[in-house]
This record gives sequence, C-alpha cells and structure tokens, in this order.
Amino acid sequence: GGWSGIRLSVGGREFVAVQDVGFLVTGVLEWGGDPSRLLSAVDASIGALLSPSGKRLDTMGNDKAWSDAEGLASVLPHAPFEGVYVSFEREGRVWKYPSVNGTLSLLPQSIGLDNRSEIASCAYNGGLEAVESLPEAGLLMICEDVTLDDETKREVGGGMGTAEYGAVRGWVATDIAGQTEGKLSPIRYLVRDGLSPVATAKIPDTQDVLVLERTYKAGIGNTLRVRYVSAESVQAAEASDCVLDGSLVGELNPKVHFTDNFEGMDVFSGGVGGVEVVIVSDDNFNHAQQRTLIYSFSLDTTKLLPSSCLPAVSFKSSLHSREGDHGYTNGAWHIVIPAIFIICLLVTAIVCILQRRRKYLFQQMRGDDDIELQQNSHVGEEGDSGTEDKEQSAGVWQGEMRE
Repeated sequence: GGWSGIRLSVGGREFVAVQDVGFLVTGVLEWGGDPSRLLSAVDASIGALLSPSGKRLDTMGNDKAWSDAEGLASVLPHAPFEGVYVSFEREGRVWKYPSVNGTLSLLPQSIGLDNRSEIASCAYNGGLEAVESLPEAGLLMICEDVTLDDETKREVGGGMGTAEYGAVRGWVATDIAGQTEGKLSPIRYLVRDGLSPVATAKIPDTQDVLVLERTYKAGIGNTLRVRYVSAESVQAAEASDCVLDGSLVGELNPKVHFTDNFEGMDVFSGGVGGVEVVIVSDDNFNHAQQRTLIYSFSLDTTKLLPSSCLPAVSFKSSLHSREGDHGYTNGAWHIVIPAIFIICLLVTAIVCILQRRRKYLFQQMRGDDDIELQQNSHVGEEGDSGTEDKEQSAGVWQGEMRE
C-alpha cells in the first residue's frame, strides 16, 4: 500500500515504486495478449529508504515528517535501476538514490535541493509530487498545492488543492549533479476544477510531458485527468511569467469509472497507439475502503492537442471565468444543489396553498348543502302557506346565504 510514484524500464516490464511511508519497491509487470495488456505485478521486493547519514526515514520524526516520499523520477530515461530522484513532502526536499554496482542504493546523495526556501513554499502536505528528469532541460518539479499566493489567488488547501481554479508553483532545476545548490527556474502550472498535479512523465523520444491531476470530493470520489505539456510551453514558462496550460488528454470520472487515489504515472514506448501510460494508486493503507491499483492505457501521441502558456493578463482574467474543460465541474455543484433546494421549498409551499384552498372550498360546499336541506325542511312543514309567507321565507334564506 501507499504507492505514490512509479518508474518503468524500457518496454515497461521492470518497475521501481515509492511508498509514502519511506520505502522503495521493485518488481516486474506481466503483460500478455494481442494487443498486449497489463496482467499483474509480480516478484516484488521492498527496502527502507535511508537518510544521507544512514538512518531509516520511517524512524525520523513524527507524522511521516521525513518519510513522506511522494515523487519519483529516473535519473536516466527509462532506467530506474541506474538511479532515481525521490521528492518528499512535509520536510520538502529531493534526494538522489544512485546505483551502486548495478543495484539501486537505499542510501541517498544530496543534490542541493534540500533546505530550499523555494521548495518550502509548497504546502506542508501538498509538496513536490510531480517530478520528472528532462535530459535537455533539467529536473521538472511542480507543487501539488501552495500557501496563499496573492498574485495567482491560489487558496491554502492543506495539500488537497481545494482552490477550484488558480495556479501552483513549480521549478526546473539545473546544475544538480554536485553538492552545491542547483539553479531553480520558477514556473507556474494552471489548476482547473481543483485538480492538482500529482505526477508527470516524459513522453519517449521527446522533451514533452504528460501530467496526472487528481482531486477528491466527499460523496463523489476521485477524479483524474491527464494533460499534455510541450517542451516549448515549459521553456516559455521559464522565460516569462506565463502560466502552463496543458491540453486535456483524458479523464477518469468516478461517475463512470472505478477510480481511486492515483498518484504515480510513467510512460513507455509500445501499445496500440504508440505509447503506453501506466498509473498507480495510493490506498493510504486504508485496505477496507481503498485498493492499490495499476492501470494502463494506450495513447496515440499524433492526436495530442497543443498546450500553451497563458500570459499573465489572460490568466488573471480567466480566474474570474472559472471554466472547466467539460461535463464534470466541481464548482457547478455549488450552484445546482442550492437551486434544487429552493425549487423543493417552492413546490412544497404551492402544494400547501392548494391543499388549504381545497379544504376551504370543501367546507363552503358542505355549508351550501346544509342550507338547502334546512330550506327543504321548512317548506315541507309549512305546506300550502300563503305567497307572502313564502316570499318572506325566501328572503330570509337568501339573506342567510349572502352571509
């Protein structure tokens, strides 16, 4: 349980994953059929991640302060056993776990990305989850959530991305091979409908990436989206204050699909469409209500729509529109539910008024029947009385009826 990041070898057979309690998992994915489909994960082994001083992370501090491993990136493309970068929330940092004699080491190296004030601007439980190594650019890193940013109006979400629309911070880190502090080029990433970036993966043979976004709403479940971001868009974000806006690739909606807390993703060459996308879920060790799932999807990269980098003026104006991509928008429920409640109250009031009116008319009809019966009774008793008496009697009844 607790799988929060995954990286695959060439062909997608071998994998390395991290758990958000400070452990590293290795194993094999079995594929079969024609076309090839993911069957199972086998031959898994697990080891405890260490600090540079050799201490087990799960024994350092309280509340996963040092062991909350959330992001994972291969140092070399599709070669996770040659070394990985691991990003951590809470005590925000990135460490490199190298390969020693062909085996992935559990003892990390500092790459100048710990104790950085920039990374500390991520929310305590909304840190660097989306990380990817881009050989021609650097290490791409994006916060899941941030503290209040007056410029982007992103709200404090406690790590869950409760702001429906805004931007989160990110960086492209370079010069991280040695012990000195690397250079961080700031970027910003657009958030729609409260879906925060939780993983990113490079598309093979390019410098473009896919970004996995997720949000959770009580009573609804987890919604996932995958977006495409080109290398040109990332370069534009580094060079200016524009905001990365990925194009939508696909969505997993809890109303239609079986979803969970998916937080890890990788991409490799293969599949029907040219590349295969693999995502993994973090069950939060809540085995009674959640599951560890691994899904795979074939993607035709020739059909990807272009991404963009919104200029600051366009971005700020779009904050007021709060437009989603399509269909499912969390913000819409804030309008629909109150409207339904008001309509129900109006219908109830109308029904009550109609019932009271019906009761009143029924009582009036009963009163008319009683008067007619009494009138017939008097007529029968008087028999053939004079015309004057009849007219007086009629006048009396007419008066009573008018009352």
